[in-house]
Amino acid sequence: MAKTARAIVTVEIDESRAEIARARLEGLANVELLVGDWRAELPPRAPFELLFLDSGGFKQAPFDVGSLAIGLLGPGGMLVIDDLTPGHAEHDPAREFLLRHPRLVAAEVLTTPSTAAIVATRRAP
Repeated sequence: MAKTARAIVTVEIDESRAEIARARLEGLANVELLVGDWRAELPPRAPFELLFLDSGGFKQAPFDVGSLAIGLLGPGGMLVIDDLTPGHAEHDPAREFLLRHPRLVAAEVLTTPSTAAIVATRRAP
């Protein structure tokens, strides 16, 4: 992605992982690596055309995390949340939040036989 995108902002909360990312991203002038909490680091840089989130924090607080993520997207912007377990759609507040949100058009896609992602596009206002 970094080789073809105009600009990428990536946030890592763990300093040791950030060091690994920094080494891998060396020489890519279009990538900005931030160390900290994405909830604090990304809002000043919004709106985004694509926002990719790991599902960990989202599953714990889908309304708070999801609302913030949707607010960071420009109209037509895409939100991807990965690391979901397929077949757990019923009674899953995280999936229900995204799949039924009025500002999104969303679908769950199987990424491997044991993992899934939700891909959502923010509707125009």
